[in-house]
Amino acid sequence: MQKKVVVPQKVLERAGITDEVRFVVRTKMVILIPKSFTEMTKGLVKPPISIEYLHRKYEDYLLESGLGKA
Repeated sequence: MQKKVVVPQKVLERAGITDEVRFVVRTKMVILIPKSFTEMTKGLVKPPISIEYLHRKYEDYLLESGLGKA
């Protein structure tokens, strides 16, 4: 059985919690852990290489493996 926790925004505000949180559900308690900056920004940071470079590498891979057009 899957348990779901719904906490109204006003309850969080009254508790002084303004940042995103992660819930840990235990048998007799629910723990709210503030998300770290790394977790909150995950996926928002640009990759250190360009998308064009990734496309070129993928095309090269297809040509080398015989899956692409020559």
